[in-house]
Amino acid sequence: MEYASQSALPSLGPRRWRLAYHLAVVLAVKLVLLALLWNIFIKPNRVTVDVGAMSQRIAGAVSPAPAASSVPSAPSASSGASSNGSTVSPPTSPGDHK
Repeated sequence: MEYASQSALPSLGPRRWRLAYHLAVVLAVKLVLLALLWNIFIKPNRVTVDVGAMSQRIAGAVSPAPAASSVPSAPSASSGASSNGSTVSPPTSPGDHK
């Protein structure tokens, strides 16, 4: 039993193989170019990851802020006040009690 759509279409045997061959060649060329571009631009740029720091970050542990950024800069000795008019006392050590 033949289907109507098969009998109405002309035979595409050689043309179909030529199209499949052409598509296979184009896909192979694209894969070669993609691999070449990846090796040139992506592969050399490696990122090193500290496993301990990354596991703490993923687990949600917050690392302490760096000491230099947590201490405000001291005002100049001649002015004795900050730019907004409030006075800033120098930091004291835990043993200093007045």
